[in-house]
Amino acid sequence: MKKKKLKKYYAIKEGRKSNLIVESWKECEELTQGCKSVFKSFTTREEAESYLRGEQTVPKADQTNIERSQNKVRPKNNKSGKCISVILDNSTYIKFAKKCSDFQVEEDRMISMLINEWISD
Repeated sequence: MKKKKLKKYYAIKEGRKSNLIVESWKECEELTQGCKSVFKSFTTREEAESYLRGEQTVPKADQTNIERSQNKVRPKNNKSGKCISVILDNSTYIKFAKKCSDFQVEEDRMISMLINEWISD
């Protein structure tokens, strides 16, 4: 017997469109991939709306459910790079984002520069 799939609501705080709730992963992906985005899935529309209003706090143990991505669309001919994902707690991310802004460097570029500096001889 097939399990009934629970309906999900995707609350998009940041993306190509902000403060929006969509009902399919495909639509959420189209609005969040390839740009800076913050989104989370919920099983009820009410929870998603509460999250967008800032009324719902996310427990530290659940921080991994918040996606914060800085996906850059690479040219099709650039196949030499690898993509990694980094999960930071909110206060660390805010400090990091401010430093990047102060130096006028994109967040993904800063991570790449820091890694290259760290591993260089």
